[in-house]
Amino acid sequence: YTWLVCKSDNLNKYVCWNQRNEVDGKSGSFQATPGKYFIKLYSLNSSSSVDYTIKIDGIRQR
Repeated sequence: YTWLVCKSDNLNKYVCWNQRNEVDGKSGSFQATPGKYFIKLYSLNSSSSVDYTIKIDGIRQR
C-alpha cells in the first residue's frame, strides 16, 4: 500500500506521502498548520484491506 495526506481545503494537493520504507512500515512527516486533514490509503494490489497505525506528535491541548 501507499498513502497520501491532504488538507481539507485542497484535496488534490498532498502535504505528505510515503517518504521512507522502514522495517515496521512506511513513514513520512510534515509540519501541520491548524485545520482538518485526510489520509488516503491506496492498495497496490488486489487486496481490499490494509492494516495501518497512525502516530501523531505534538498535539496541543486546549
